[in-house]
Amino acid sequence: MSGEDAVQRFEFATGDVLRAHEAIRDTFAGHRLLIRGSQEDFRYRQTTATAGDLSVDSLLHTTCVREEVDPIDAVWVGLVAGGRFQVGHAREQVSGTAGEVLLFPQGVDFTCEWRLMDLRVVRLPAAQVARRAAEVAGVDPRDFRFHGLTPISPALGRYCANTIGYVRSLFAGDDATIAEPLVRAAALDSVAAAVLATFPYSATDDEAARSVDHGTPASVRRALELIEARAHEPLTLHAIAEGARVGPRALQEAFRRHRDTTPMAHLRETRLDRAHRELLAADPTGGTTVASVAARWGFGHRGRFAEEYRRRFGRNPQQTLLS
Repeated sequence: MSGEDAVQRFEFATGDVLRAHEAIRDTFAGHRLLIRGSQEDFRYRQTTATAGDLSVDSLLHTTCVREEVDPIDAVWVGLVAGGRFQVGHAREQVSGTAGEVLLFPQGVDFTCEWRLMDLRVVRLPAAQVARRAAEVAGVDPRDFRFHGLTPISPALGRYCANTIGYVRSLFAGDDATIAEPLVRAAALDSVAAAVLATFPYSATDDEAARSVDHGTPASVRRALELIEARAHEPLTLHAIAEGARVGPRALQEAFRRHRDTTPMAHLRETRLDRAHRELLAADPTGGTTVASVAARWGFGHRGRFAEEYRRRFGRNPQQTLLS
């Protein structure tokens, strides 16, 4: 087994907050630390395993702190196992509780904050994710970027959490298994696919991005952003108009004039895209069906859903599920 293939493991435990954050800096990134909680009975425990470009971390930290973290250029996705973990930057702050996943910001200073952190993290190269996006969505790797830190739907959040659990189980087993290049490559690809399916990135809101120009009214931009963020919710025209801060009739007219569509038609197309992504990510042997995915995204009539799906993607939804 070469040095590149070997699994590297690091385990560390301490009751000293400063020593804990030395380990965090060495493993993850430079940061400035503000301790907000009691250090009495403090515990920190970390296990990290790395094979090639893929790393899996388990972290337990038992006092309240805030970190200001230097920019990272890798993709980190976290699964909250306990407590509440908050991460964000100037434009977005998100938090997760047990069972929820979140994405760490890339390329900017960001903050992390918690009272109790019980967190699982999977780290992989951004280039790997960008290459996967190029394969599945035709995104130029040079243009690839994420646009949000939370899952686009609860179902895809669970899918990502399950993928993290699967990869962690590989690292918990025999080192010889995860050290195998083909096993490691498959695990890396599984994580990249799950992250792309779960979090919004450049291919998922190209339409919204194209609309953000000087000729598009602010009300339309606000409506597009709301639809992107809340497509999994039971939105009505009145709710979208309220978020856009105009009346329903004015919003309808603005969409017709500047988008050649309506707000509800755009919502339906967005949901169709999300259903497509979920079918691409699904494991048909795990019980996922076209009908369940269609219903989750508001398509109650399977035949009509299949017709719209073929019009948009040029194939049947069942073919996508089984591919």
